[in-house]
Amino acid sequence: MSANFIDQVKDCAIFAMDPKGIINTWNVGAERIKGYQEEEIVGQYYGVLFTEEDQKKGEPEREIELTKKHGKHEAEWWRRRKDGTLFWASIVLTAVYDDEDELIGFTKVTKDLTYRKAHEDVLQKKSDDLAKVNKDLDHFIYIASHDLKAPILNLEALTRLLMNEVEKIGSFNTKVIEIQKHI
Repeated sequence: MSANFIDQVKDCAIFAMDPKGIINTWNVGAERIKGYQEEEIVGQYYGVLFTEEDQKKGEPEREIELTKKHGKHEAEWWRRRKDGTLFWASIVLTAVYDDEDELIGFTKVTKDLTYRKAHEDVLQKKSDDLAKVNKDLDHFIYIASHDLKAPILNLEALTRLLMNEVEKIGSFNTKVIEIQKHI
């Protein structure tokens, strides 16, 4: 029943590999997500599912070594389909051991999260744009407040100067005092 169950899963690519990373099972979900038919991928090294750049950097081997060391490896990163297109994948690679704790292979579950990644990227861009607008607004407020303070300070200084002159000539009256209160 378990093999039949796994074969019917269509939303996740599920496959098994030997300890060297050679694919030996492939479900319908793997065919749908990755584009390879079972007969053309079984027997292949699973590194073909990585981007060329990641293959050159040794990512498939690093992923296997991390899984051997920790028993499981989880990641989100770009993966490659048969037609060469990339998709954002969530992967879980799990080491499988026999009754004597000998490594007999790996299982890998991959989910295509390209749709979610695209939405996250849009939200991040909007967030970045909003942060820039806020920074520009803060800068504008600083400049505007500085530009408004300068004329007010000038008016205050001129008022004091005028009041000093009015006092010198002794022309204080209730009308001058009233005007000064409004300035």
